[in-house]
Amino acid sequence: MKKYYYISLLLFGLLFLLVHITHGQAIEVLLNKLDTEKDLPKRSELMYQIANEYQQQGAYKKAVEYYEKSLETYKGTADEVLAKKRKIVQSHVSLKAYKEAIHINEELLEYYRTHAREEEVIGLLNENSEYCQYENLYDKALIYNAELLKIYEKRNDLAGLNQVYNNLGIIYRRQGSSQKSVESFSKAIEVNKTMLKEKKSTNQIDAFLQINAGVTYLQLKDYKKANYYFEEAIKVADNHRDMQSQAAAYNYGAMSHYLSDENGLAITYASKSLSIAEENKDYDNLLTAYQILSQIYQSEENYKEAQSYQSKYQELKARLEKQKQQAIQEALEKEIAVERKESELKSLIAEKDRQEAALRQSELERQKQEQELKLRENELVLLRRNQELQAVRLKAQEAEKQRIEQLLELTKQKAETERQRLLAEAQAQEAEQQRLIARQKQIESNAKSRDLLMARAQQKLQIEKFEQEKYIRYLGIGVIILVLGILFFVYRGLRITKKLNNQLSEKNQEIERANISLKEKQEEINVQNEELQQSQEEVVAQRDALEQANKKLEKNNQDIKDSITYASRIQEAVLPSTATFQSKLPHSFVLYKPRDIVSGDFYWIEKAENKIILVVADCTGHGVPGAFMSMLGSAGISEIVFQKHIIEPNEILNALHLYIRQYLKQDENQGRDGMDVAIVTIDQEAKTLTYAGAKNPIAYIQNNELQLIKGDKMPIGGEQREINRLFTKHTIPIDVPTTFYLFSDGYQDQFGGKDSKKFSSAKMRDLLFQVHQEDMRQQKLTLQYTIEKWIEDGRENQLDDILVVGVRL
Repeated sequence: MKKYYYISLLLFGLLFLLVHITHGQAIEVLLNKLDTEKDLPKRSELMYQIANEYQQQGAYKKAVEYYEKSLETYKGTADEVLAKKRKIVQSHVSLKAYKEAIHINEELLEYYRTHAREEEVIGLLNENSEYCQYENLYDKALIYNAELLKIYEKRNDLAGLNQVYNNLGIIYRRQGSSQKSVESFSKAIEVNKTMLKEKKSTNQIDAFLQINAGVTYLQLKDYKKANYYFEEAIKVADNHRDMQSQAAAYNYGAMSHYLSDENGLAITYASKSLSIAEENKDYDNLLTAYQILSQIYQSEENYKEAQSYQSKYQELKARLEKQKQQAIQEALEKEIAVERKESELKSLIAEKDRQEAALRQSELERQKQEQELKLRENELVLLRRNQELQAVRLKAQEAEKQRIEQLLELTKQKAETERQRLLAEAQAQEAEQQRLIARQKQIESNAKSRDLLMARAQQKLQIEKFEQEKYIRYLGIGVIILVLGILFFVYRGLRITKKLNNQLSEKNQEIERANISLKEKQEEINVQNEELQQSQEEVVAQRDALEQANKKLEKNNQDIKDSITYASRIQEAVLPSTATFQSKLPHSFVLYKPRDIVSGDFYWIEKAENKIILVVADCTGHGVPGAFMSMLGSAGISEIVFQKHIIEPNEILNALHLYIRQYLKQDENQGRDGMDVAIVTIDQEAKTLTYAGAKNPIAYIQNNELQLIKGDKMPIGGEQREINRLFTKHTIPIDVPTTFYLFSDGYQDQFGGKDSKKFSSAKMRDLLFQVHQEDMRQQKLTLQYTIEKWIEDGRENQLDDILVVGVRL
């Protein structure tokens, strides 16, 4: 059987681990998807899924963060918004952040009232009533229940009326309005009787109502009526085997008989409750039974039994408190682990994005180079075309030159032909002239009579010949001039053509040089543009990265601050409340000033074996590390006192030193974490105060003289070179009025004042002596004002946690 039990445990553990790993993998997948998704509705849905995963893991703060991000990114339909807000409320409730839950439920109530959705309104009113009671907001809780009462009365809903009257009874009782509380419980009982007749209720509810009514009469000191209701609750619970309600009713009955001086009945009732609670492992009722029996036997002066039950009470209380602290610490560690895991995942995603961006940049560079090559190829093609065009132009110029030369040759030929024709005509005229001269000579020889006529004819002929020669000469000159003119214009045309060709060639060269220069400048501009663009992109990328880093840093800082604030709540829960401290030492004060949100200083007070044990400790470090050490120290002292039953200060210090070293495994890792501690045990009967200190002193004043006892010069925990670490016990008689002070070193080591120096231990002792005759509250105010003024005058910051505890006996 035992074998199967261990196998079951192993399988359960493996199943839990598998579920945890599955959730972690799911979150990693969702975060990767979220990193690449751009569509807002899809991003919102991914955030919602991540929040659900965190909520299932119990990481409620992260769940709230992602539910809110989902709403901010994309609201969606009204029903989707309502569902997300309800999820946020659930996470706040799990974190015990009831005020935040109330605020969101108020928004939902406004919507549901507007849309006449009464069932949802009822549910939210009941929730807010409960949350307001957790936060002591009783007036607000009454408003919610008043609205519920109207709805249930209108619907004649007996179950709802029963619940509301019970709520009102509890709220009025907590406000001190006992008469209204009795009236409300009476109405609840009457409604429940009707429901029982109609078989619409359970006897467990009836027993609960009877107990509540009895408690109210107990507050009114009407013990007879209180006993009546407790007896009714016992009967109902007994008939239906409701053992928890029966044990609670017996405890309340025991308290009622004890307050009415019926100790015998009180012991009988408390013993029955104890027996039922032990059998059913009902630790709450068992704890109450121990406490009641201890008080009764104390009043009977049966100190042995009183001490026995008080020890059982303290031991069970310490065990339950330790379990509670462990649960709180586990929750905090889980929250921190979730934060660390998400941070790691985001870092991996960011690295992946960086690599992908680098690949994309390389691809862009490759494409850019390809484009540049294509551009160069296009430029070469264009250059070839320009060269071909230039060749075509040169061929055209050459052809034009040949055409002009051909035209010139043709002109020469025409001129030569015309000259030959004119020369032939001139020769023909010369032949004709010779013929005429010969004929004239013949005529002269034949007829001298005709000499005069012939002379005139000859003269005329000579004139004509002269004219013809003159004409031919002028004509030849004209042809020559014409040819020369044509040659001149041809030559001039060739010169102009050559000049134009030269100019064209120079222009082409200039254009080519300009193109090369322009290309070089364009390349320089492109390079500069690329460099400028790259620089701009780098600046933008650096700016964006810086903005993202700043946002991430702000977010991380806020998350860390929230975690530390949450840790401060845990630390406040561990530290004794003012009421607890004052109940054990009425004439006392505690000046507690953490340097940060949480503190490395702590104080502890409990009563054991009729002695009051007071501890003041200063742990290594401050802030979160110091807070962890303080919770560890508080838990260790509780275990030593209530489980090991060690109450002497020096023995507590010896045991605490071993506890810290074992818990932190300092034998293995040589860790130096520890604490300075002062412990006193006050025995009012023996009129003695016993003190032991690990470095921290005690200052006490008797007969108007201040005495200081220093602690042993060795801390709790840390490195140990000696074989044994034993602390010294000091006993101080308190048969005369005594005021004593325990404190950490934060007050006396604080820098400040006009000279910016330490406050000093001597100045602190003088200050304690000056104020010791004042009221304890005034002492605290004076000490607080003095150190704050000291810091302000020196314009310094608080350097360490400050803790001073003063007690007057």
